[in-house]
Amino acid sequence: MHGYRYVKVTDTGARSQDWKRAHHVLWEETNGPIPVDFVLKFKDGNRSNLSIDNLVLMPRSDHLKQNPFYQYPTELRSAMSLLRLLKRRMETTK
Repeated sequence: MHGYRYVKVTDTGARSQDWKRAHHVLWEETNGPIPVDFVLKFKDGNRSNLSIDNLVLMPRSDHLKQNPFYQYPTELRSAMSLLRLLKRRMETTK
């Protein structure tokens, strides 16, 4: 799932409830809950480096500003998203 590690936290049979990203579990064990409009980012970009020192909590708005995708004009972002969706659908029909 996009290079993230997951850990099983419950056994309800509902996948979305039973599994959490490992870095979220680590953060919450150390610092408490992640606020709603915040994201965890890996300082070194390595999703395998699950050290608490490698995680930084930041507002989602700041995180989006750092993503080059959101620096493109709206029309180009829409076209890129549609192209990505088309490629995914083509891969699943093979």
